Amino acid sequence: MIQRKRDFLSEAEMSIYKQLFSIPGAARFSMAGALARFPMAMTNLAVIMMITAMYKDYALAGRLSAVAAVSFAIMVPQLSRLVDIYGQAKIMFPSVLISAASFGGLAFTAHHAGPRPLLYLLTIMGAGFSGSIGALVRARWAYVLKEPGKLQSAFALEATLDEVIFIVGPVLATFMATEIHGTAGIYGTAIVSVIGAFLLFPQRSTEPIPSGRKPAPTTPSKPLLKNRTLLMLMIVYIAMGAIFGALDVSCVSFANENGWPSGSGVILAAMSVGSLIAGLVYGARSWKPSILRLYLFGVIFLGVGCSVLPFVPGLFWFMVTVFITGSAFSPTATNVMTMVSQAVPGSRLTESMAWMVTASNVGASIGSAIGGQAIQSAGAHGGLMTVASAGWIMVVLALITAPYLRKTRNNALRVL
Repeated sequence: MIQRKRDFLSEAEMSIYKQLFSIPGAARFSMAGALARFPMAMTNLAVIMMITAMYKDYALAGRLSAVAAVSFAIMVPQLSRLVDIYGQAKIMFPSVLISAASFGGLAFTAHHAGPRPLLYLLTIMGAGFSGSIGALVRARWAYVLKEPGKLQSAFALEATLDEVIFIVGPVLATFMATEIHGTAGIYGTAIVSVIGAFLLFPQRSTEPIPSGRKPAPTTPSKPLLKNRTLLMLMIVYIAMGAIFGALDVSCVSFANENGWPSGSGVILAAMSVGSLIAGLVYGARSWKPSILRLYLFGVIFLGVGCSVLPFVPGLFWFMVTVFITGSAFSPTATNVMTMVSQAVPGSRLTESMAWMVTASNVGASIGSAIGGQAIQSAGAHGGLMTVASAGWIMVVLALITAPYLRKTRNNALRVL
């Protein structure tokens, strides 16, 4: 019995994570980065709950969520390109402060039932300047790791930390919005983002050397969007983003329809718990199938789980289903980011990961907008049907792009 309890992660598997944290500065930037990106798990849900509480309008909430995702998607690659040139601290420190001030203004405006155009403007500013903190942290791992084989474990660790954030964040945002005030969640995200920025960006020893300080290349660099591996993965990530964009607003509606208004955060946390456990196990072990096959398995598993959600009765079984479905996300995200890191130059890693985040947020904007309208028309079931549809679109796109992805990857390294 004792041995079985230890089988979850053996000492050898745990040693992989110990080795990562033994790298000078790694634990500090990883933990600071986790706090700095904590708002990513709160902001969208906090906006939805604030708008539905203050304006009683799910469609407006969905549109604002979509606007935030589009603004983020447009700005993140631009900020990340500047980060690769000038450095993380020089670009992202002021950017995060602008974002925090904008979200604070958004909460103030909603609190006083301000004009809707101002809500859109402040949402655009807040989301657009928030940046992809996760991409910055993963770029630091790629910079400090001397053994490329450990990079997948480092990415799995960060994906696991993302899930810890997504366990606590939605619950905290829901509690603040329902028990304190409808705007409290947004104020909280603004404060946390500033604290995280002050902890992360002064850590200069682990900050990747900006390309602006290096000799200029003799030949012009190839546009990242011409990298076929990156492009194929972005296409699939758009559909994956649509799943989570629609799921956020659908969970709020589902919880309300089942008499538990504060339960949406707990439901989303259940999905993150499943992803966290799977991510820990996945990152600590070596797997015989190729990374491409593991990626396809994860995508299909996630699609099947999403297709079940509209037909699950009651809160308990719904939470069980999202828990199981969530177990596919962290390993799949780890595989995607690993393939991206293998396919692009190290000097453009932050920008390439930002493009993946952009793809996800473009999808999220589509999913939240369509999901919000579906809920207005057909309740939570309509929103969950949007989730299921996005899931199967993701599967189809992954299967269509897989041969091209395999071919382009085989030109660079043997994966099968």
